[in-house]
Amino acid sequence: DGPEPALPGPAAGGRGLTLETLRAMRREFRYWYPMDLRVSGRDLIPNHLLFCLFTHAAMLPRDMCPRGFRTNGHIMLDGAKMSKSAGNFRTMREAVMEYSADALRFALAAAGDTNDDANFESEVANAAVLKLAAEYQFILKALAAMDPDAEEDVGSCGLRLRFGQADLLIDRLFENDIRRQVNATARSMDALQFREALVEGWDKMQRARDRYRAGTGRAGMHAGLLRFFIRTQVIIASPFVPHWAERVWGPSCLGYNNSIMRARWPELGPEDPALTRISCLVEATAAEVR
Repeated sequence: DGPEPALPGPAAGGRGLTLETLRAMRREFRYWYPMDLRVSGRDLIPNHLLFCLFTHAAMLPRDMCPRGFRTNGHIMLDGAKMSKSAGNFRTMREAVMEYSADALRFALAAAGDTNDDANFESEVANAAVLKLAAEYQFILKALAAMDPDAEEDVGSCGLRLRFGQADLLIDRLFENDIRRQVNATARSMDALQFREALVEGWDKMQRARDRYRAGTGRAGMHAGLLRFFIRTQVIIASPFVPHWAERVWGPSCLGYNNSIMRARWPELGPEDPALTRISCLVEATAAEVR
């Protein structure tokens, strides 16, 4: 990348700066620069972040200057400013021990990601523990029901599944819902809107599955489509709940021997607008009936 670094003057030789050392320093610098993103608090905009721009502009060419900055507010705990004196305070270690790392990450993502103060809610973290545990049990039951020797009707697992072609309209609607939510999650992640990504990639995916389960009724969910949903859900949820996702992905559940961190983001193509309109109409009608 570019020309060889120029050697310093004769005095540099006495400091042990060999050409090999300079090349190693340059490789390391070019590995990290230009930095893609610096994240900091909003209170540092008029000082640290501004002078970060000034310093880089003064010392480096334009193509080595920072590519982006991201600012955020402070973190509140259950709607109140964290304060040791008031007792409204929790360390990261305490939060991990109380909620688990994944439930903590889930609640932090849901707390907000704008310049407004994020609000970490204990109820959200506690609910995340239950959500993850319940979904894990559902996945275990679903995979057990997909066993070729399992009954197609409602068995001990409490799920009704069918096999063969996924040719019902509701199958197509569900597959399109998955595609829509994956694309919406990717857009939110690219924009660093993590709360919105969590809503799209977890909450709305869960609601789509629940609508599908209710809508299939006695016909039952399609086994292959349900497995496709589980695999997709686990991948797009892995940035938020990596330990849970790794457990589901592994040999004891979905059966993969490699880490989910090596799984590629699903590329499912664009949603079908006609199916999306049908799905939205069905959802709106069901809400009115309820």
